[in-house]
Amino acid sequence: MAETQTVTWGSEDDSAAPPITLAPDLADGYAVRGRLRCRNLWNWSGSLADLRRALELEPSSSDVRLQYVYVLFCLNQLPEVIVTTRKIIED
Repeated sequence: MAETQTVTWGSEDDSAAPPITLAPDLADGYAVRGRLRCRNLWNWSGSLADLRRALELEPSSSDVRLQYVYVLFCLNQLPEVIVTTRKIIED
């Protein structure tokens, strides 16, 4: 019989902490935690911090840049949304 794993969404540390701990120099863990903090926990400042870190590590990631723009939009930071969106389009 296959073993099942239960994932709970109660804490911002639970799902993305192991990837960040194991590979702190990879953007993926920060991007996942940024999404989790934004969409599930509504932790906007934590989400922005994680997505900024992911962009530092992988500035050309369109996925991370679009997620970053989404969070900025949710926070009504429209001037930064416009600037960042233009950079995405130009690249």
